[in-house]
Amino acid sequence: MGMENYSGNTLWLSVSCGKLTNKKKDIHCNAYTGTIKKIEVKKDEYEGKEIEKVVVSLKDGEENAKIQFTLESWYSVGFFQRITSVDLYLPVTIGAMGSDINEKMSFCWMKQGDKKIDKTEIAKPKKVKLGNKEVTDFTEFLEVAGAIIVSLTEKLGENEPQEDKDLPF
Repeated sequence: MGMENYSGNTLWLSVSCGKLTNKKKDIHCNAYTGTIKKIEVKKDEYEGKEIEKVVVSLKDGEENAKIQFTLESWYSVGFFQRITSVDLYLPVTIGAMGSDINEKMSFCWMKQGDKKIDKTEIAKPKKVKLGNKEVTDFTEFLEVAGAIIVSLTEKLGENEPQEDKDLPF
């Protein structure tokens, strides 16, 4: 209940198994449409380990929503491959779809109006061998994603109405 009061009227959606979900409200949808207001990275914890999550704040009329997903994920790769092609002044549909290979894996898609947002080439995670194990190295991708977040944050700041400092109140 305290979390509901803290977040106000914000609908929180997490990317999970190819859907945008809110388990408490029993919401499982394919996409959400709104105007992006903010993109940030927050620290979180999963199974005792610290992880980073991307939080995208959207507004659709009177409704506020936040879509969150793990920064080191294939969903995140798809998000950052597309977000630089979005017109930040217009509503965008951000969606999730599942994988045919792994039911827990999610991929991102976007559209603006009727136009599908195609992906642009950015540094992707690489498979590397550590001893006998093969792991996914997100290092280069994280640098690119960080730069995109900084750039978009600056652009989103330009979208906000500027206050007139000369007013006496």
